[in-house]
Amino acid sequence: MIESDDAESNVVVQETARAQGRELVHTTEQEASRFLAERLDDIDTVIIDLSSGQSAVDLLRTITGLETNPPVIVLAGAEQLGAVPVARKCGASACIRKPLTAEKLISVMEQLYSAGSNEQSWTSDVWGHPHRKLICTRD
Repeated sequence: MIESDDAESNVVVQETARAQGRELVHTTEQEASRFLAERLDDIDTVIIDLSSGQSAVDLLRTITGLETNPPVIVLAGAEQLGAVPVARKCGASACIRKPLTAEKLISVMEQLYSAGSNEQSWTSDVWGHPHRKLICTRD
């Protein structure tokens, strides 16, 4: 599932999903919560564009609050990089810096799925506070 208004990113995600034999569902901000409630078992990854602002963070919080939650990849342009720490605290599993490429998306998805169980995807900061590891791409 992807929630993004960025046409370029949407094309990359759609082509990558098709190449991997995955079904892609594109939702709007308003449809995302309802879709998650109705088809949560069918979703293996959620991609959220941070350019949506507060609604992106709200969607992350909704996903984190679900009984089971799929990995969430956030997309961030240069102007949204300041929101990445907030996204991590709200449950994002990975961040891809725009422009999105198929190579970046595939690399991050491989890292997410090779991480295995949730126990392996947690770490702690220098003060010992637990948080999920955040996989990030670099240009």
